[in-house]
Amino acid sequence: MSAYNFLSNRFIKELDQENDLFDVLKKLKFIELFLENETNHLQKNNMVVLYGNWGSGKTTLINSIKKEIDKDIYYPVIFNAWRYEKDENLTYSLFDFLLDELKIDDENKKKIKKFASIFLKGSLKSIKVIGNIAEEYDKYLEKVSSEKSLYKKISEFETEFQSLLKSTLGNDKILLVFVDDLDRCNPENVLDLLSSIKLFFTLGEESSLNEPKSQVIYFCGLDKNAVIKAAELKYKDKIKGEEFLEKIFDISFNMPKNYNTEKFVEKSQLFEEHKSIISNFLNSIEFTNPRHLKKIFNKYQLLSLIKEKFTNEFGELIPEIIRNKKGYIFDTILVLFFLILYEFNYPKYIEIKTYENKFENYIDYLVFSSSKPISRQEKSNMINNLKADKQFFTFRNISNLKLLYSGDTPNNFHRFLSFFTPRINKDFEFKSIQGDFRYFEQFEYSENHILIDFCRFIYDHIKEITIEEPDQYLSKNYNLFTLFDMVETLL
Repeated sequence: MSAYNFLSNRFIKELDQENDLFDVLKKLKFIELFLENETNHLQKNNMVVLYGNWGSGKTTLINSIKKEIDKDIYYPVIFNAWRYEKDENLTYSLFDFLLDELKIDDENKKKIKKFASIFLKGSLKSIKVIGNIAEEYDKYLEKVSSEKSLYKKISEFETEFQSLLKSTLGNDKILLVFVDDLDRCNPENVLDLLSSIKLFFTLGEESSLNEPKSQVIYFCGLDKNAVIKAAELKYKDKIKGEEFLEKIFDISFNMPKNYNTEKFVEKSQLFEEHKSIISNFLNSIEFTNPRHLKKIFNKYQLLSLIKEKFTNEFGELIPEIIRNKKGYIFDTILVLFFLILYEFNYPKYIEIKTYENKFENYIDYLVFSSSKPISRQEKSNMINNLKADKQFFTFRNISNLKLLYSGDTPNNFHRFLSFFTPRINKDFEFKSIQGDFRYFEQFEYSENHILIDFCRFIYDHIKEITIEEPDQYLSKNYNLFTLFDMVETLL
């Protein structure tokens, strides 16, 4: 690729086969089908959520549903919560937004706002815990029942709001309210908004079966883990985060947890004939979030540009990454991994940077299966066999397959991989067996998966990424430690 084409971080306005790089269209079609064919069920269970990590494509999906949904059934609108978060009351901003979208005339708007302002402004200040939502609503009404005029106005608000919906939409059309960009909001504001919607905006008229049936359906996009943490922090042991969400939402969908990056990598045109192994690498370390990928690929392009245009000033900081039909896959994978750690997993970046300290940490926790006591010096001697001096990490050495597999156990390949192993906080044994991965599997996986997964990827693919002719290798004098200078200087 001769031109640099930096990737947009904005959502895709029209999702189609060409730009659906993460196979989201099937999810889109299913949700559309469900919304259009289950209106009766949805009107009785009208809080819907789409869970997905930040940057997973929720906004793209929501905008596509709004565009494609049957307009004879639904009147869809999107409330971008983050845009209005600076307002004193996000719930009241949502209500104001709905009135504008419904094109309510000034007289009726003023009338219903008068009712709503009494309890929507600061409505949740008196509600300390969201447990049983219906129960909390009853308690709220009970609290104000001594003030008959206030109680009456709440009832009048419910009646007036339903009347406005019917006068605007008719008896059959449903207002479909997408609440987006909640991920960007203060977590406590998110909790308050969700609770307010459940308490005050999900009421409806009684159906023939005496069941509430709402003319409004709310469809929220959320990072589930973020809301769970916020709920548990706010309500502490009074309610679990999962329970909070279960009481708020009646129906849930999920964005994919992991995406296949093959189409995205191919579309980027950054890696030429190496696109397959780059995709394999990203999938192996579970780095598949669309927004994160775009950010890393843009930074990679920036490094490529610097390497081409500012070689004299900064070129020595960057190895020969793939660009414009030149460069090496070995260099490229290492650079991508450092970018990912530096941008999205900084604690692990620091762990591998503090190389010497890491091996001191290993000495502290090294144990042996035999009962014979062993001195710290003996432990140190064994650990130091796994450690290498800085000069060992020149690319001439670590990209040379013959050199990596030479030597005793632990061999040079284990020494190379041990550069990327994490610190530990539990006893471990010295299982460094030539040609065996068991040494690396001893490390705690859950908190260190990106480092262990990277070691496994290198272990499984070393023959595919090493250099066949080390003497002709343009990066042969580049040192792995220089990658720390690269990211910290240029990014």
